[in-house]
Amino acid sequence: MRLAAGVGTAICAVLLLLVSAFTLRTQDDEPKLDRAIWSAYLDRFFQSGRIVDTDNQGISHSESQGYGLLLAEAFDDRQSFDAILAWTHSNLMRGDGLLSWRWEPDSGVTDANNATDGDILVAWALLRASNRWEAAEYRALAVAHLEAIEMHLLFDYRQQVLLLPGLDGFVRPDRYIVNPSYWVFPALDAFAELRPDEPWKEVITSGEWLLQSTTNGPVGLTSDWVEVSQSRVKPAVEFPSRFSWDAIRVPLYLAWGKPREELLQPFRSNWAARFENETLPAWIDTADGSQADYPAPAGIMAIANVLNGQCLTQDPAVAVSDSYYSSTLYLLSLLAATDAGLICQVD
Repeated sequence: MRLAAGVGTAICAVLLLLVSAFTLRTQDDEPKLDRAIWSAYLDRFFQSGRIVDTDNQGISHSESQGYGLLLAEAFDDRQSFDAILAWTHSNLMRGDGLLSWRWEPDSGVTDANNATDGDILVAWALLRASNRWEAAEYRALAVAHLEAIEMHLLFDYRQQVLLLPGLDGFVRPDRYIVNPSYWVFPALDAFAELRPDEPWKEVITSGEWLLQSTTNGPVGLTSDWVEVSQSRVKPAVEFPSRFSWDAIRVPLYLAWGKPREELLQPFRSNWAARFENETLPAWIDTADGSQADYPAPAGIMAIANVLNGQCLTQDPAVAVSDSYYSSTLYLLSLLAATDAGLICQVD
């Protein structure tokens, strides 16, 4: 275990190197993605370095900032990347190197607990940015974030290394609460390559075990929140037993980068393929198969298209046709589809 003292200070010190960073772009560096989509997204959800969650009274959080950084890197927009990064560290950074998860206009941080997926997304975006722009300062920041995660958010459970969803509030006397969608597999693969002496390979293995354990129920889908105990893995009693807004990211992360075909199969056969020719419901109950009586938004449909091997059309109108989360899922699906060669070619 490494001491966390100085992690936040180190991050702030490296940030000073980024204040006036500027990189000239060349034609060879142009992304394959349509920049008009990113511009439309920025116009709708970007405000002075923060990504605005229009689904939740205009708040910002570590997850939205992490996604914003990922998208800025993918669309080769270093100026926006640095603005999002600076806002994130200035407003969400805690003394232990983790990020507070919730920030509200006029109030600032209103929940200082971290959300582990937000920390993971920020670290992954920094690592990707260090490779795209050959910037050692981003890599140093990524490592600092990873050290904080390794120290505070990984725990041993019956020969597994699991992720706490947040530093506080998820440990019970007889069980642990975890969120399968916090295993961002393409990010974890990158962390394992960067830091092979740290337990990231074990974290990947635990996530794969968790999904194998949670997709063997009557519906064959994982719930948003899961509890692990000495006896079994099952939907957490404190939350609805639904495959919905959190868990919808699981098949996206499984398909992104290095596909995990065996783990993807339940999501293809029990969700994407099942509804391939009709409108998907917004959620499905993993215990009894009941489903929402309202349709899934465009962002969720985009994930189903990726799972079904259908190409995605790059459409700026779709990028902002829905609320923050749906629009973000659509753009993230475009990133995964680009990696898989599933972007529709327009004549």
